[in-house]
Amino acid sequence: MSAPTDSFPARGDLTVRGGLIVDRGRAAESFADVVAADGLLTHIAPDAEGPPGLTLDAQGCTVVPGFVDIQVNGAFGIDLTNEPHRIPEVASQLVRFGVTAFCPTVITGPDTIVPEAIRALREIRRAGSGLTPGSARVLGLHVEGPFLAPGRPGAHPAEHIRSPSLSEVRSWLELVRAGPDAVNLLAILTIAPELPGALDVIDLLARAGVTTCAGHTDASAREIAAAEARGLTGVTHLFNAMSPFGHREPGAVGATLASEGLIAGIIADGVHVDPATIRIAWRLLGAQRIALVSDSIAALGLGDGSFELGEVTVNVSNGAARTTEGVLAGSVLSMDQAVRNLIAYTGCTLSQACRAAATTPARLVGAAGAGLGRLATGRPADLTLLNESHQVVATVVGGTVCHDPEGRVI
Repeated sequence: MSAPTDSFPARGDLTVRGGLIVDRGRAAESFADVVAADGLLTHIAPDAEGPPGLTLDAQGCTVVPGFVDIQVNGAFGIDLTNEPHRIPEVASQLVRFGVTAFCPTVITGPDTIVPEAIRALREIRRAGSGLTPGSARVLGLHVEGPFLAPGRPGAHPAEHIRSPSLSEVRSWLELVRAGPDAVNLLAILTIAPELPGALDVIDLLARAGVTTCAGHTDASAREIAAAEARGLTGVTHLFNAMSPFGHREPGAVGATLASEGLIAGIIADGVHVDPATIRIAWRLLGAQRIALVSDSIAALGLGDGSFELGEVTVNVSNGAARTTEGVLAGSVLSMDQAVRNLIAYTGCTLSQACRAAATTPARLVGAAGAGLGRLATGRPADLTLLNESHQVVATVVGGTVCHDPEGRVI
């Protein structure tokens, strides 16, 4: 559901000095200081005066909007489908990659999976459990499945894939609305829009303020257009697990590229999509309609090994995550690496890549209305400092420095 500004509590006072400011696809002509008071940006100007508080040295760095990752299955050994109560632990680690807001993602499983995740996130919000000022913001759940095309399961367990059910989705929404803290519990549903009943589900969720994305789909271009007319606004991991482009049948891929509004999530790890294909999508969609996602699994931050993704065992080797059958199963991509990859693959500017990593995903999930994904006065002070190699130097959420490995706080 769209996130009102007051759903993100105010935090700290901070002055970020001496960085080059990048936002909205352009860089400032001169270096500027960024001032935050009570967690909100108050000034972006040279030699800006800030309130008493900490100062973060941004000399030699570029200051960009904090990254917004709308597809995070897990990280650092934690699989969020199996352990949604550990969302705060993932939130505390993602800031290492410049992420200041994210959608915990649960994949297809028994019909208990989504209700358990909603309850877990509700309890986390109610108790403030582990969501410290040193954590990325939690934007709400991304439910990937279970209403997927049987012929496009990817790594989702086929035995739990089922037809879209209005009654099941209504039960999720009733659970979301069961308390005073309903905001930001359910953010995105990935669904195959060609399935019987899918359009009614899309319509219901659109009216409830929940983003719907086409994914794991065999939809034709006509079926994608019909879903878009009912409220579909995005596509989950473009090119992967969907009907491909053909010159007589454009499929889900062609429909997305031809659409005037659909936002396409892309996993820019060089494994899921060839760099040349990403260049094609970039030329057609640009930063306005490409949302970088990690689709990270529990292996993120840990390297090679065997990990769980819901009920599926995933083996990670040489930067690729695959099931025992060899099917790609999420990634070990971090968002800062996705930014570097996009620049390398397309030749785009840092500011354009950061728009795809922050502004556009925030807009897709409805968080832009709460001020996320942009650097502008009056908006939450969520920002990331990158060095000349575009490595993360510091991460700030709500004016609180969450990650500072070089000790730049003065």
